[in-house]
Amino acid sequence: MKKEISKSKENIYNAGFTLVETLVAIAIFATSITGLIAITAQGINDNVFVKNKLTASHLSAEGVELVRNMRDTIALSGTADSWETFLGDTSIGAGECYSTDETNICMIDGSVGQITAITCGEECPKLRYDEDSGTYGYLFNQETNFVRTISIAPISNDEVLIKSIVSWTQGQKTFTTSYQYNLLNWISI
Repeated sequence: MKKEISKSKENIYNAGFTLVETLVAIAIFATSITGLIAITAQGINDNVFVKNKLTASHLSAEGVELVRNMRDTIALSGTADSWETFLGDTSIGAGECYSTDETNICMIDGSVGQITAITCGEECPKLRYDEDSGTYGYLFNQETNFVRTISIAPISNDEVLIKSIVSWTQGQKTFTTSYQYNLLNWISI
């Protein structure tokens, strides 16, 4: 009978040891899974940031191209003094965006038939996205995080500096990307 009692104690000791081993294994497994989830979440966040940065870069370059298109359209229309019309006319040109100290901030919407420059002051509206056409503008239904501002400053009589800045918010941070271009009065050169 003594042997049965000692075997019974040995089984109890082994059962308890197996339970501790199981708990340690579960803790190690849970820690490794938590680490993998954290790495995956950071990867997804980085992927979203890269997508937003790429979109903002394209929107910023598009802002400069819209201003260039505005200048070319006026120059090719045969308007006398097309450069002055481009810089001064607020209805068809960049007049509202043009300032010597870059304080006039504008938004330019290329999604409508006529490109318009509208002074937006301290806070500009967010760009909107159209899923059907894949374009951004201000008249579409789906609001985005992107805000684009344009400023035009003189460099000389026949040259201006265009700055297109796109900002967006991701999480608690605001990011910006910009594109600038020296635009020439090519019609008089």
